[in-house]
Amino acid sequence: ITLFRYCHEFDIDLSAAPVTELKIDHYDEYRRDDVEAITIKALHVPSCLSKLYLGIKTVSALPSTMLDNVSKLEHFWLEQNSGFLNESLFGNLSHVTYCRLKLIDLNAPIPTGLLGNFTEIERLYLEVKNAQFEQDIFSTNCSIEELELRSDNVDMTPLLNTCLPKLKTANLHWHHEQPPIWLANSPELTSLNLLFAGDLSALPKLPALTNCSLHAPVGEQLPAFIRHNSNLERLSLYHCAFSTLGDLNAMTSLKEFRIQPKDRCENQLPNVDSITDLPALESIYLDIHPTKSNPVWLQLAPQVELNLWNDHLVKELSILRGTTLTFDQCLECANILVAIKKPAELPAMPAEFHLALMAAKYNRFKAQHKTWLREVAAQSEQQKPLAQDSIIFISGRSAFKAAELNQKSAELGFTISKKLDNKVTHVLLGSAPKSIELLDLERHRLIDETSLQHYFTHQAPKFLQQENSAAMGDTVLAMLASPDEASHQVAVQMLEQGGVTEAMRLPLFFILKTTSDNKLRKQIKELLAGMGDELFQLAVNDRILFNTCQGLDKYGRLMGQGVMVDKLKKQKKKWGDLLCNQFAKLYFERFGEGLIYLMMQKETSAEQLDALATLIDGDCLNWRRGAAFEQALAQFDEHNMVHYYRHINCSTTVNHDRLLGTAKTYLPSELTQSHTIASLDLGHCLLDVLPKGIEHYRHVRRLDLSANALTKLRSDFALFSELEELSLSHNHFTAFPEVLLTLKNLKRLDLRCARKPVASDDYISTYTYQGGTSCEGPYRPIRAPQAFRDAFPHCEILEDILT
Repeated sequence: ITLFRYCHEFDIDLSAAPVTELKIDHYDEYRRDDVEAITIKALHVPSCLSKLYLGIKTVSALPSTMLDNVSKLEHFWLEQNSGFLNESLFGNLSHVTYCRLKLIDLNAPIPTGLLGNFTEIERLYLEVKNAQFEQDIFSTNCSIEELELRSDNVDMTPLLNTCLPKLKTANLHWHHEQPPIWLANSPELTSLNLLFAGDLSALPKLPALTNCSLHAPVGEQLPAFIRHNSNLERLSLYHCAFSTLGDLNAMTSLKEFRIQPKDRCENQLPNVDSITDLPALESIYLDIHPTKSNPVWLQLAPQVELNLWNDHLVKELSILRGTTLTFDQCLECANILVAIKKPAELPAMPAEFHLALMAAKYNRFKAQHKTWLREVAAQSEQQKPLAQDSIIFISGRSAFKAAELNQKSAELGFTISKKLDNKVTHVLLGSAPKSIELLDLERHRLIDETSLQHYFTHQAPKFLQQENSAAMGDTVLAMLASPDEASHQVAVQMLEQGGVTEAMRLPLFFILKTTSDNKLRKQIKELLAGMGDELFQLAVNDRILFNTCQGLDKYGRLMGQGVMVDKLKKQKKKWGDLLCNQFAKLYFERFGEGLIYLMMQKETSAEQLDALATLIDGDCLNWRRGAAFEQALAQFDEHNMVHYYRHINCSTTVNHDRLLGTAKTYLPSELTQSHTIASLDLGHCLLDVLPKGIEHYRHVRRLDLSANALTKLRSDFALFSELEELSLSHNHFTAFPEVLLTLKNLKRLDLRCARKPVASDDYISTYTYQGGTSCEGPYRPIRAPQAFRDAFPHCEILEDILT
């Protein structure tokens, strides 16, 4: 029953109705201030009722006869604003499973005998705001197992003598100068959640308490009722202001401990040294943002789980606690780790640190582990090179097959050991190394897959790795460059027999990242094992793939190069600039797009210039081909193309989900120094202004700016003084660019569709629309003025012809 604002009183009799659930509430429960008080004449509910919800603003009281026919309810929910309560409000009601009372702005004190008829309330929620208690409202005859008490602007003094002997769970927002000492009358209390901004030293012992949360407690140390409780299993302290925890020896059952200082400030955290005295402790959660390491964190028992507001540090400390490092070494490492925000900030660390984190499969510092291992392996190669008498132990997973190692062992004379003992001379560290506790860093020389690959190639090069096999190597390279995956499979089989040369690494890497064939990827990973530097090996072994960057997305839209470029940008820090640039070039050579990754780079590099030089056709720098936006328009009909030209500067057709941003490219000056460029094609490059760097190309004779979103040409365009041919077709000009009058050598000018197409009255974009109700008016072609025609009588001018 919803009471609208024009309802001023009600008289309801449902005593004979077969209603089991009843809710009476005002229309807008979230705007009580606008609700007018209502007069209640009568309310009778049926005896079959099980759930009753009342939310009423009244000047009177609910009828005392309301529940005369009801002795038991599952739910009773009352929210009363203003008015007062009858002492006999609950009538004959004696049992409620869940009772929720929210009493706000009452005009009279809450009567003492309000709950007097109850014999059992399993769960009671009592919220009082701007109201007062007459006396203690809890009856000693009433069994309450769970109590949640909230108050605001209420004197709690009448409740200090409360007696609830059956209470098991209490959630109290206690606003009083004294703590709730009446809890001494609840010997069965097992769970306490207490908000009390004061000293809790006067709180009595609660021997049955197993779960306790204290909010805003103050004092020198934990209160005695906590420290002397041997049954407490879970303890949480929120916004606490203790200087120390105190003696915790008596808390023999505490398993979970959480401490949250004020504002989560590390300096507000109490001294936690005594947590090491808790024999049953399983987890400790310090709710802080750590800026320095605490020695206690490393002194915790191995089974204790430490949690902080730094997941990385928590995992790293857990690993350190299980290493063979001395305590001082662990503490030094912890102090370094707590200050690190990015893996690249990691300084030189001891070998035990790297070994422990590698063995734990912790990959945050994977690149740093690879760098450290490469340096150590290089030293091992110099101090004790691999030879016929070498005994190698493989620790962890290696990309080398067991059959290949056995074959090389028989061929070169070294031995593969199945156990790590004193006879072993070299240890090959793979991923997730094992038996690191048996490593003797003075006896055992650490090597990586690169060391082993160098040894194999130098001692027994395969036939493709020999100098007289260049012709066959070129054949394999041609097969790897082919778009046919069957050719890739044949080439890989040849390389498994003939070996991989340096020139084949990048083509193999490109296929590894772009193929959907899992078997082929596995074969290539094995071929590239140990080759290249650490960044290359990280890239080979990561899970980043580009095989799904082509075709349509889940909505049927062409993905285009934006997906690939966005993914490649995210790998820049992991792969390095060199590998990313090389990958973008190979991607362009295979798929005809992706080079814009290099075109958008502000700073030039040798790899970028080498890739951009491939866009030079004769004397023309074909920037359009590099941008590759036209590929996405290949399937467009004439209508869709015109619509695209209208929205070219915000189109997601060629810039999928705007992943390329504004797609601004930069023309490098170096290309004009190493090549003769007389023509510049900037068509279909999503330009709304001329790209940066174009000032280095003012000597060109032919300039194509078609299919962009240019609206004007700046006055410095006059510096293109040698320009003979200029295309401005399919742009967004609003008037003829007057600067063209300064180009004395101009012989051909294309102005077709140079103005943005208009939308016709049926919302179809067009270049020929002449009438109807378009707010833009008719399409008006850009015409060369008579002054231009007189100044350039021999210039061929291409303009729109409207029929």
